[in-house]
Amino acid sequence: TVQYWRGVVLRFLYQGGILVALLLFLGGLYWYLRRTFRPLNQVVDVLNALTRGETRLPTIVIGQTRDDEIGRLANTADQFRQAQVARTQLLVIRKELNIATRIQRSLQPVNFPDRPELTLFADLHPYSEVGGDFYDFFDLTDGRLGLVIADVSDKGIAAALFMAFARTVIHTIAQLIPEPGDCLERANNLLSHDNAASMFVTTFYGVLSPATGEFRYVNAGHNPPYHITADGQVTALARTGGMALGVMEEMPFAERTLTLGPDERLLFYTDGVTEAINEASEEFTNERLEETLAVAPADPRELIAAVVDAVQRFAGTAPPADDLTVLALLYRGAAVAKA
Repeated sequence: TVQYWRGVVLRFLYQGGILVALLLFLGGLYWYLRRTFRPLNQVVDVLNALTRGETRLPTIVIGQTRDDEIGRLANTADQFRQAQVARTQLLVIRKELNIATRIQRSLQPVNFPDRPELTLFADLHPYSEVGGDFYDFFDLTDGRLGLVIADVSDKGIAAALFMAFARTVIHTIAQLIPEPGDCLERANNLLSHDNAASMFVTTFYGVLSPATGEFRYVNAGHNPPYHITADGQVTALARTGGMALGVMEEMPFAERTLTLGPDERLLFYTDGVTEAINEASEEFTNERLEETLAVAPADPRELIAAVVDAVQRFAGTAPPADDLTVLALLYRGAAVAKA
């Protein structure tokens, strides 16, 4: 009996040991397989998420020493996941950029005045989807016409936001304070106050009296416009010594006056015209612009087309380096309006 039970106990211990060893082996194998195939399961999760069209994809965690087929497959899938995440972010940015482009274009006036005493036209070619240039024109309460052209110091979304703010500030203040010097002084104080981005905008603002041809203007660090007489003489308007808006508060802005005669023109532009670069890294320069204006048509639309065409032919295949904005005015004279 003793020997019998001793044999039973030994068999039980033997079989139990085998069972425990088998369980430990199977558990270790299960743990090893789960650890080994975890990246593969993550790859499957990523592919399933892509199939469902999800934009937030699971992260793939790969061990530092995985250099087998599963590790390489997981690395490839993770790179694809990162590319999809970047693509999604780019699509969101592109969508927001398109919205910003439409908003910016909606801020530019497109109904150009064509009156008996004057004709006006403008054209804007941004460097990218959004730009920092802008032009504006508006009727003042005393019957005069306000003309603005400006260029923000930076490019891209930041410049577009500052451009929209600057345009709104100048346009609004001009309705209350039409005189160019006082208007830009007040606008400069608003743009300079709490200007954390340290951006500035060169601005030319002029006010034309259609009844007399008197043109009072202020140049706040901008390219001087050109005065084109009826016989084709081209002269840059005298500077007024003003600083760009947004640099410093409490800055005075002096005014100058020019009297336009019948069939005389004014051309306002940004530095994207004169600083256009060709394949040889040469600039278009003011001299080439003056030569173009001397033979350009009198009609503002045709005049601007001639300037833009000259710049583009000069630049050739070289990419644009800056926004290009042009505003042209033809003054026919008060006598023509009365007739």
